[in-house]
Amino acid sequence: MREYFLAQCGSTLLALLALAAAGGWALVAFRNRERPYLWLAAPLAGIGTLSLSLTLLYDICRLRLPASFAVAMLLNVAATAAALWRGRPWQFRRREWALGLAALLGVTAAGVKVVQKTAIRQGEPTILITAGTDQFGYAQNGDWIVRHPHEEPAISPDRPYESWIAWGHSLQGGDPRRGAYLLVALAGWCRGTTTLFSYDFATGVALIAGLLGFGAAFGRRFPVLLLLLAAVAVSVWLRNARTGFFGKTLAYPGGVLLVWLLIQTWHSASVPRVLSCLVLGSGFGLCHNVLAIATFASLLCVGVVLVSLACRLLDRLGGRERPETEPAPVWKGVLLGLLVVMPLGVCTFSAVRTYFNLRQSNDVLAPDFIFAEALDVNINWEPMEVPSKLRHTLILASVGITATCLLWALACRAVVAAGLLLSGGILLAGWWSGRSWSMLQTQGILYPLTLAGVALLAQHRSVRRLLPLRLAALLLLLALAGLRGPQMIGTWREATRTNHGVPGFIAQSDIAAVLNRVQDGGVVDVCHQELCPCLALLAELGARDIPVQYRGLAWSHVVGYRRWAPRSFPNCGKYLITSWAQGAASASNSSCALWAVVRNEGAWVSQVKPPLGMGRDVPHGYHFWVGRDQTEIELSNGMAAPVEMEFVAYTEMPAAPTDPRKCTCTWEVAGQKGKLDLKLSDHEIHIPLRLPPGDHKLSLRVEQVSPLCGDEGRRLLLSRFGLRTGLGGSEGSEPR
Repeated sequence: MREYFLAQCGSTLLALLALAAAGGWALVAFRNRERPYLWLAAPLAGIGTLSLSLTLLYDICRLRLPASFAVAMLLNVAATAAALWRGRPWQFRRREWALGLAALLGVTAAGVKVVQKTAIRQGEPTILITAGTDQFGYAQNGDWIVRHPHEEPAISPDRPYESWIAWGHSLQGGDPRRGAYLLVALAGWCRGTTTLFSYDFATGVALIAGLLGFGAAFGRRFPVLLLLLAAVAVSVWLRNARTGFFGKTLAYPGGVLLVWLLIQTWHSASVPRVLSCLVLGSGFGLCHNVLAIATFASLLCVGVVLVSLACRLLDRLGGRERPETEPAPVWKGVLLGLLVVMPLGVCTFSAVRTYFNLRQSNDVLAPDFIFAEALDVNINWEPMEVPSKLRHTLILASVGITATCLLWALACRAVVAAGLLLSGGILLAGWWSGRSWSMLQTQGILYPLTLAGVALLAQHRSVRRLLPLRLAALLLLLALAGLRGPQMIGTWREATRTNHGVPGFIAQSDIAAVLNRVQDGGVVDVCHQELCPCLALLAELGARDIPVQYRGLAWSHVVGYRRWAPRSFPNCGKYLITSWAQGAASASNSSCALWAVVRNEGAWVSQVKPPLGMGRDVPHGYHFWVGRDQTEIELSNGMAAPVEMEFVAYTEMPAAPTDPRKCTCTWEVAGQKGKLDLKLSDHEIHIPLRLPPGDHKLSLRVEQVSPLCGDEGRRLLLSRFGLRTGLGGSEGSEPR
């Protein structure tokens, strides 16, 4: 474990170094002796420059990904070297370089430890699945870029692997997250894995670069840098990184860095500074969409404009001479914001219009959930449709602290700080317009901008001169961060899962075991009841062009969004991948087996629908209770002729002292029916069946009453169930 952890830390540092070399030129124009740690933001800037460079080289120049990466690095590294040579490197004291290096190593080690916890435990690449499925979409697009450069995917039920990729290509204007797809594909190519098993590594690099970029931009002194790193670490950036929102993980920290660059350019404009803002704005916009970057620029410009007007009004009412505000003039900042946003906006106009035409979510969300999510104070373990007193308290406290800082900034005439603190006003506009879904997209934006505003207030010339005022500002910053504690606790619980399965992680060896079994060729049937394992198989088998037939519920999982009718396949595949682990082939006693890979004998259990739900544990594997209410088990025969088989299962019968200790289980399927008289000493049932081709429902119920279960009737526990065909094999549910 220690060796793998050190190896991942080394790989992450190399990736950060490569990003810094690619993005350092964009920050040279902003070097300042009062910002000794700005070089720590170079990896985040590199994400923006590489995103834009790869998009231009791959999509416009039609180069393959390796060639695009080589040319992009050559050009950007040359630009960084030239900028450093012409402008001279940052010349700071050794102590500042040492402290900056310590921050880099510390954040890298912590980031790797958290983001790749499951990989470190396994000693191999893994993909953590806690919530959401976006990571599978990124994996499919990334593998397509590497393995099928510049090919158009097909929109056909015969080729389900290409369906999601084709859906993005078919959008008017295309998928705006092109930069994110290219970067995650690059991570997989560099590491020699499929994109899915480099996704966690890529998100870890992006998260570390984002944290360092935020702290370096807004922290002048090392204690403030550490404080900002800790404060922004409790935002939802970690949750975004662990729940599949790779585009947000890239674009939102990049947008905050862009805000700082715009502020500096607003103060003192030059051609290199404007060019840096334009390149980084376009690059970060390609990681998500131009609307995200427009939101950052708009919040800054509108906030500063409103605060400037308010300061003028206050000065006039107070009879004071208007002091020189920062930055000035206002029109200059507005023009700069438009310049940064317009090029990408024009190029992706169709994609933006498609975004605005998307149907809003119909989920019924509690108003306090929407505001809490937007402010990064949401309590992850509470229902989103039910109001919460704690959420309400956290929202009021966050708004109260922000309002206090805003009034203080207005009194100090800290215009930029006040403008950033005013960014939360966008929630009122979203609420009045009824765009709740758009309000939810601001999570990960408003809180970091508020932190930036408080940091600028603490470093304003009228505050930093007095130690008590500086301490008060820093205490307010700590209070804001403390309100995000419950959110961080919930995120930590999910982001540090170490259980094998879903929710949990899928290891590269899980896929390798499947590939080793089916490597002799032939079609593979997938009949799995869980979403994420189906998507993992879709991404990994499809990337290797292995022919797959998705049956039953698996079809809905992989292409349900297309609303295509389920396929009917004339022949069975050579292998079958199911939810229920093969009992005879059990190698371990884990209750979290992802799937079973067996020789396909033509019949299988597709789905189980018990009234009391399915259970899963180590002693029983998948199991369910059969009682007076009917339990339905979907059985499938993929052959062209009827198949002789039997349904088999282990049984357990709870008993009371006055219980007759027996029961009658009735069954019916495909015109066949029967009864089984079971005793307490019976531990298996065998139901002989002749199953015609197609899908059928086996109905089970228990007729016997029981003093132990009362009016609900006798209950019978079935576990390790499956079908045993005439070929002598079985497909069971025993944990692997």
